[in-house]
Amino acid sequence: MQVMNKEISLYLEVSKKIKLQKIWELLDMTPHSGQSGLIDAFDNDDTTNSYVLTLGRRSGKSVQAGLIAIREMLVPYSSTILMAPTYRNCKIIFDEVYRLILQLELPIKQLNKNQFTITLENGSSFAALSESNVEAGLGSRCSLLIVDETQSFTSLIHILESLIGPMLLDFSVNTKGILNANQVFLGTPRGVGTEFHELFLYEGTRKNWKSFAAPSHCNPLLPKAYLDDQKNVLSERAYQQEIEAKWLTSGSGVFYAFDLSKNLYDPEELDVSKMDFITGHDFGTLDSTAMVYIHVNNQGDFYIHDTYMANSATTVKHYIEFKKVIERNGKCRQVGSYGDPSAAQSMLDLRNTYHYDIQKGNNKVAPGLSIMNELMEPQGLNRVPKLYVNKNCKELITQLQLITYKNEAGPQTNSGDPFNKHKDHHFDLVQALRYAIVTHYRQNLAALVVLA
Repeated sequence: MQVMNKEISLYLEVSKKIKLQKIWELLDMTPHSGQSGLIDAFDNDDTTNSYVLTLGRRSGKSVQAGLIAIREMLVPYSSTILMAPTYRNCKIIFDEVYRLILQLELPIKQLNKNQFTITLENGSSFAALSESNVEAGLGSRCSLLIVDETQSFTSLIHILESLIGPMLLDFSVNTKGILNANQVFLGTPRGVGTEFHELFLYEGTRKNWKSFAAPSHCNPLLPKAYLDDQKNVLSERAYQQEIEAKWLTSGSGVFYAFDLSKNLYDPEELDVSKMDFITGHDFGTLDSTAMVYIHVNNQGDFYIHDTYMANSATTVKHYIEFKKVIERNGKCRQVGSYGDPSAAQSMLDLRNTYHYDIQKGNNKVAPGLSIMNELMEPQGLNRVPKLYVNKNCKELITQLQLITYKNEAGPQTNSGDPFNKHKDHHFDLVQALRYAIVTHYRQNLAALVVLA
């Protein structure tokens, strides 16, 4: 028989009495149709503890997350953890929670605005963690997990299974065998085959999961003019995802957003003298080794400027060619060099022998391809992409057009190789490009990319 301490016993006793709907009413707020389904399930369904909500822009995500957190913090000794991809994302929800605490005049015991932590006098706590510091920041238990911008995580399922799962167990299970601790996932669809999409589909296979959708037009306060404007600004695909909150398949085409009329540039017409550059590398033993050279401006635009690819060459030969590519493209400042994380020995040899340093690149396939397609699509008020290819990089252009998924099923995993082989072309330039673009984007440029 499980021995339960007094704090958790009190938490379980009080938690049953506090309804999420009452929090909305207490704040004189009325949920719209895209929010009410989750509220009803949260309050009345004791067979569910995991909720997935896909949202369109301005459908009230921050308010929804904030009110769920406040309901939890009214319960003594509760422990709420917010996870988001970046500190910037964390701050948005933290500010909303803090605003609601002040509005309700809840007594605060401890507050650290820099670390995004709050403890109330009733012993409840709230902490926000970015993806990069989840492991270091986790405590001993968690009664509520809120995941914001779920679509932008690179290894969420690993975090849930390895790190968060054991913490949810501390609050025991109910009479139906369901964990008393809850988890809520909020985000925008980014295509099928992603981890977020996998979570969304859990409703059909796991009894304790429910999924909901809240398109932008569910919000009655959102002017029709805003929706009309977004339809003019966004591509049809982006509108379906960002506004309608729909899951879209890309079919067998990996880079469905790549358009020869929009994503190519003439190097003679581009001044790169004040741009930085990054490089991406893919190392092959049985196939080719590849490198891409990419200019990056201070608006976060990527210009793929030069490439190298060769079969059956020695490490020193590849190193010489890498240096030639860099030297023939001027005296720009290098701000990143990324490579295949599975080729650690090759990168170590280059570092130790030739002082050519390459960082391990991001190899999460599905999220990475989603980022690249977003960058390829026209966006913003000016309707222009943020990723371009030198029109003279013929082999790379061909690879981008030819690469397809195995069995035309889309990416089935977040790592590994889900792509078809081609008798005349390897796709090593595409892989090198992915390591460079995705890693640098996630580390440095995400905040600069404007999608609306």
